[in-house]
Amino acid sequence: MEHKAPIIVAIDDNKDNLVALKAFVTDAFPGASVYSAQNGKHGIGLVREKNPDVVLLDILMPGMDGFEVCSQLKADPYLSHIPVVFLTALKDDRKSRIRALEVGGEAFISKPFDEAELTAQIRAMVKIKAAGERERDEKKYLAGLVADRTSQLEWELAERRKAEQELGEANQVLEKNKTAMLNLLDDLKEEIEARKKSEAALKVNHVRLESAMDAGNLAWWEMDCRTGAVVCSEQKAGMLGYSPDRFSLYTDFTALVHTDDLELVMKAMRDHLDGKASVYDIEYRIRASTGEYRWFHDSGRITGYTPDRTPEKVTGLVMDITGGKLAEDTLQRVNQKLNILSELTRKDLTSQIFVLNSYLEMAKNHAAGQDQIIATLQKGDHAIRLIHETVEYSKDYQDMGAKPPTWQNVKMVMLLGLSHISVGEIRHSIETEDLEVFADPLLEKACQGLFENSITHGVHVTRIRIWHMSTPDVVTIIFEDDGTGIPHEKKERIFLRSGGERAAIRGLFFVREILDITGITIKETGEPGKGARFEMTVPNGAWRYAGES
Repeated sequence: MEHKAPIIVAIDDNKDNLVALKAFVTDAFPGASVYSAQNGKHGIGLVREKNPDVVLLDILMPGMDGFEVCSQLKADPYLSHIPVVFLTALKDDRKSRIRALEVGGEAFISKPFDEAELTAQIRAMVKIKAAGERERDEKKYLAGLVADRTSQLEWELAERRKAEQELGEANQVLEKNKTAMLNLLDDLKEEIEARKKSEAALKVNHVRLESAMDAGNLAWWEMDCRTGAVVCSEQKAGMLGYSPDRFSLYTDFTALVHTDDLELVMKAMRDHLDGKASVYDIEYRIRASTGEYRWFHDSGRITGYTPDRTPEKVTGLVMDITGGKLAEDTLQRVNQKLNILSELTRKDLTSQIFVLNSYLEMAKNHAAGQDQIIATLQKGDHAIRLIHETVEYSKDYQDMGAKPPTWQNVKMVMLLGLSHISVGEIRHSIETEDLEVFADPLLEKACQGLFENSITHGVHVTRIRIWHMSTPDVVTIIFEDDGTGIPHEKKERIFLRSGGERAAIRGLFFVREILDITGITIKETGEPGKGARFEMTVPNGAWRYAGES
């Protein structure tokens, strides 16, 4: 598949770095356009002028650093969709990596960069930008269609009201001038002509609407619930490459639906007709005349009832979303490749850590009796353990969102999280009973992180209690201990991952990220000196009690 040569803006205060980067990019991507800037202000101007596919951005620059440049780019609605990849010599600066993500950066590569990694990142960013621009253009186009149609309907309504007003005036003239038959006939003639003009205008607007729906891959349909008879616009058959007379019954369409999607389609229609769903709304695959399957987004609602309030008619719209689905699949494949690259990197690091550990053990044996050397080697051993913990942390972080969320019993998942650590003589009480939440499969690790936080930082914790309270809209799960508590000035900072005060490897930052996947928020509300209290708010629809659907 052919791709256009990418446009890249590189921002670095080191001219030699820019020259080397341009040489690499033009070699890896023949025909690529590379524009360079040696300061943030010039770089932002280049991005605004060239609309690149990706921005390669150094962090440490005089004046405006890379973080500020990225913040200004992401704050500009015309530039925020352009991916930013940070390039820096700060290999192990976790704080800088977190900062880069917070200001909106899409990726982070250390200098000297790995050519294969940089090439893969540039390709991924180009695809991400292209997918984003296509989605934005489609939304803009559909918004224009809606605005045009709204304007047309307003005009039609004005014309109709005008006609009704004229008819009323004609009736008044008829009451006042019963003997003026000729005048009445003239008025009636004028009214007939006005109605003809209105009908002609309606026909024109109907043609316009059909053209707009055709351009937007939209089609209307209507089904008789009693007979299964279907009428639809020609566009619906045309989107599949069939003649309109190919379809007259609901089953004519369902016969073409992919076997894996058919039951879902039928259930969505049944649920709407039975009153279980307010609308009929479903995405499915349907076979075109060429034999290929296209993705449709179908939606509709009941528009007619029999005298006994039985659904009689359903009307709806269908849209061909095949292009959008292909874009989603492409993005998913890109993420899979990035995950593979990350996994390979972790394996290499783990192998080298094992080798380095072996050398340290050998060095300790050779240095037996030399306490100062052994103490130095032990510090190196400690540093290796920290590196290994970081590698394991990155694996857990990558797994977040990789599997779909599931309904999980809060008490059970808290107990599972507790089973991985030793709490000694600390008493615990879990009072959530049958409460279930819809969360990422890593929720167990989040619970483990809360227990580890109390044990590690609570100093004199003797009791941990987990309970909940609910309102019609949300449920709040409270995790509290009787330790030293959290100072007011640190209540927000404890959820940030920083290189300063080192938390447990699965600290509160990791806990918050896991919960956020399904919209669960967490905050610390305890009183300093009396214990920590974490409130996790679960939105409506993401909690239930066991046995409820």
